[in-house]
Amino acid sequence: KLELEDTSSSSAEDGESRASSGAINFVSSGSTAFQALGGLEDVYDDDDSDDVDVEGKAAAAAATEQLVPAVAAFVESGKDIHDPAAVAEYVAMRLRPLDDVLVVADSELALYTQTGDVSDFWQRFELWKAAYYGAKLDIVYDAPDCASEAESDSGGGGGGSSSTASGQRFRRPAATVEPMCRSYIGSLQWVLQYYYRGCQSWSWYYPYHYAPCISDICANLAAYRVAGFAADEPYTPYEQLMCVLPPFSRKLLPAGLRALMVDAHSPIRDMYPTSFSVDMNGKKMAWEAVVLIDFVDAGRIRAAMQPALQQLSDDERRRNSRGTNMVYSYAPLSAHDDSVDNGANGGAPVYTAPANLRFPAIRPLRCKGMVYTMPSLRTGGTGLGGGDQRRLISGLIGGAATRGRMLSGFPSLFTAAHHAQLALNGTEVFGFPSRDESMQIALEDDAAALALDGAERLAGELLRGRRRRGAGYQPRRVFVAWPYMRDAALVGVSDASGTYTMDTAGGGVIFLEHPGAGERQAWTRRYMDAVHRAKKTQAVLTPERARVLVHVLPLRGMELLADGSLVRDYGFSSCCSPLNGPPGGEPQPWAPPALWGAAGVAAYPAGL
Repeated sequence: KLELEDTSSSSAEDGESRASSGAINFVSSGSTAFQALGGLEDVYDDDDSDDVDVEGKAAAAAATEQLVPAVAAFVESGKDIHDPAAVAEYVAMRLRPLDDVLVVADSELALYTQTGDVSDFWQRFELWKAAYYGAKLDIVYDAPDCASEAESDSGGGGGGSSSTASGQRFRRPAATVEPMCRSYIGSLQWVLQYYYRGCQSWSWYYPYHYAPCISDICANLAAYRVAGFAADEPYTPYEQLMCVLPPFSRKLLPAGLRALMVDAHSPIRDMYPTSFSVDMNGKKMAWEAVVLIDFVDAGRIRAAMQPALQQLSDDERRRNSRGTNMVYSYAPLSAHDDSVDNGANGGAPVYTAPANLRFPAIRPLRCKGMVYTMPSLRTGGTGLGGGDQRRLISGLIGGAATRGRMLSGFPSLFTAAHHAQLALNGTEVFGFPSRDESMQIALEDDAAALALDGAERLAGELLRGRRRRGAGYQPRRVFVAWPYMRDAALVGVSDASGTYTMDTAGGGVIFLEHPGAGERQAWTRRYMDAVHRAKKTQAVLTPERARVLVHVLPLRGMELLADGSLVRDYGFSSCCSPLNGPPGGEPQPWAPPALWGAAGVAAYPAGL
């Protein structure tokens, strides 16, 4: 909130401190001296609530730090401090370096600050979409009067809305947006058919730089299905290069085609700009930007290339032809070839090392090449075996592990009870925190029921290893980092009181109490770090009551034993190796927990 005050007004003469209002005040003293008091007000604060919006107050303080020092410069510029347009322009300019700052007029403030009342949500949503389509795509979007439309719908007139399978109602999009929605659905169909049936069209592309709003797609989804794609031929190698190369890479083309990119008289010179605009579109890295270059017209390029193609050399013509698929396989040397000495009589040469080096001679290897014809595929099969082996199967084959039976390393949300929620979490995406709402996954208490009963019971259930080939009791295999299902071996369970680890001699559980308050505080920090890491990097929330950590050795790979067997390698040979003893003897724990970090032991909240 920004308030402009003059000391000549009656409200400024009563001696009240404008800072107490929580607003920035431009206070004039005399005719030239001005002073700024106070700070930016968080309009979401509720005076009747005991909750403190820490993030909101921090953002307001940052905005104040940007704005307050420049008050004098604003006044000295000669602009009227009572001119709302001038003030709004100045405030927006000063706050531009800050994230998530919006400058609005008083008349629109209620649209952004009201809570509870969502009666005009759809109206504001349609206005937002109109602004999006206009700014990004220069599309005129006819935003409806949602209130009158709702009345017509309730009266049985049908209106202009439709419902999804979940019952969510959306207004039919404006006619100017429907071609965009149809192209977007067509792009999804093209990708799916490409992988299941091969390339359906070589010339098809999505002709927009941005996507439509999902609500516009859902409102009329059935009408956007693309019946088919026009069959055509692949581009020639030179046509492909002319469509994708920038002018600076024209040397990769024959000399006769290079001029088409840079010659001022070229009929397609406009398709190869040397400078262009990019839209960061809310991103931070340059490679994430939307490159605003016009889409190429392949027909124009093909027509412009024809005169130059007539002047190609024989070698350049061969480069521009479509080749054949080749299969190369190893071909052993014949007895005659093996007897040929160092290339004599046209045979393959043998390379021998210098006399002072003890390397064996390098004998020639040969391969043979054969033309390979791609087999034709037929769709509609239901499985493998019987009949045509070249029938393409659409979807999964029978017996494929899905949902809760997914193999390790395959993320699955079907292995634990959870619910999803949208929230401002600052989830890290490509190393940067998201500035908008993120979808979070919150585990239900039932998913971590064992952990809710405490570390002692969890350790009793999971830390009893299995004997394997006389190697003592081995840790139990578990999956961590839910829902990513990463393979690991459990070596310990801990809570604020101490750590439970496995007795490798007798197969029981050993409890090691935290010796002091410092160790208990260190455990609490470790637990909070693990919960915070899961929340920020995976957007997963664990049950608050399950204050238990599990300590695991992540799977390092597969190890081939001398007998030919292949076993999982969790790094048991490190400093966490079990101190094996005879069964039934003195308890033999794993290496002390203080050494686990050096061995690569990782800690996860027990709920994950």
